[in-house]
Amino acid sequence: MPSEPQPTLATLSAELLYSILSYLPGEDIYNLLFVCKSIYPIAHKELGSSIGCIGRWAQGSYSRCRCKEKNSFILLRDTNNSEDPVRYDQKWESMRGLGICPNSVGNDAVRELLGELIRSRRLRPRDCVLKFNQWTDAMKVSTEPWVSLREYFDSGDCPQLSLLVSIRDYDIPKAFSFIDGHGDKVTRLSISFSLGHSSFKYNPATGINQITQILTDLPKLRRLNISLTSERDNYVSTWPLTEHSDSLEKLQLAFDNLENLHSLRINGIFFHPSFFLRVPKSVRFLELKCTTTPTWWLDFAKYPFENVEELVLFYKPDESPWRDQEDEKSRGIDIDPESHTFNLGPVSISTLKRFSGRAPLFGPADLLKNILASNKDLGRKHKFRQNWGKEVLPDIESAGIIMLDSLSESIIRHKKKYTWEHLQRNGETPEHWVSEFVSLCTESLKDDLR
Repeated sequence: MPSEPQPTLATLSAELLYSILSYLPGEDIYNLLFVCKSIYPIAHKELGSSIGCIGRWAQGSYSRCRCKEKNSFILLRDTNNSEDPVRYDQKWESMRGLGICPNSVGNDAVRELLGELIRSRRLRPRDCVLKFNQWTDAMKVSTEPWVSLREYFDSGDCPQLSLLVSIRDYDIPKAFSFIDGHGDKVTRLSISFSLGHSSFKYNPATGINQITQILTDLPKLRRLNISLTSERDNYVSTWPLTEHSDSLEKLQLAFDNLENLHSLRINGIFFHPSFFLRVPKSVRFLELKCTTTPTWWLDFAKYPFENVEELVLFYKPDESPWRDQEDEKSRGIDIDPESHTFNLGPVSISTLKRFSGRAPLFGPADLLKNILASNKDLGRKHKFRQNWGKEVLPDIESAGIIMLDSLSESIIRHKKKYTWEHLQRNGETPEHWVSEFVSLCTESLKDDLR
């Protein structure tokens, strides 16, 4: 007897399917569409659109936001006041993503309109991107739309709400006071600050403790980007790693408790070049653009990075060697005095599916070889550059191409002048005209390079 066909998503009623979709995060709905395109018409109503400053930086990129060029808040304000029919994807009720930064809400009318829409629940965002990057009237959280948005958070009308908080050059406590009590809703965080800034009173413990508290308050983080800048001589070299060991242990514990963290990016000196952070087991994507010491690399080699599938290691070309000779001697690191390189030996990481970036010029000379030995599936699929120190600078390559093209064109143009007739008519020696010819070509080259 043939079995009855089993119900699928495509056979469910629109009402039931819509109810299911309303409880899914936006990211999961997008993933579902890849395997069941027949539900797209209904899913589109639930997905709706995004407004405001939701650009590449919201996905972890450091690119500047472009909301000055294309401000969707102003577009929707004009649409809201227009008597023309409103396209479906511009209706307020269909919006599920909301992004706010100083540029996107720089207009008083836009801020008031946005506040009214949130208060009336015509606008019920599921994903909010809050970008604090300067102190302006638009970022005063005691005004609209911040007041209504905070009330919306407190109301619990949208239990699936997820927040991305991006902070740069801003008073960090003020930014986090806005989301106080809703740290469990923050799934993505991008934070950038200077460790040598006066707000940290030039005390490393201040910055360490602040990051520790932030991570403790955000237990559901899935993506974390940390960018730190510091003045090398005035900050790091003035304190030994052991001086703040207690604070660093608490920071490590805060990371250990981030059980949902899947993506971690760290850029800059992570408090100290010898401090090795043990990455949580939940992390699948890891990007490190950090200044490190040889002793850091020893810890790197021993740590298994149990579930990391994609690793990006990137070092700046102008990065000079950072040494801790006393520690190196105690741990038996043999460093070449001229090249500042050393052999690291076997590494423990063995779960990589993707590996990219470039090795430090002053660091382990056998890094790529050892990574490939422990990760057999990588083979030639990796995009990591080990020996790039002797490559010509890209700017020099570009200048060379310009010079070749310019000289070729100017030589062809100017040499036609210097004929035997020119020599007979104007006198002088061939050497004189060679000098003039070279001078003309050189001036043309300088003009092109400018």
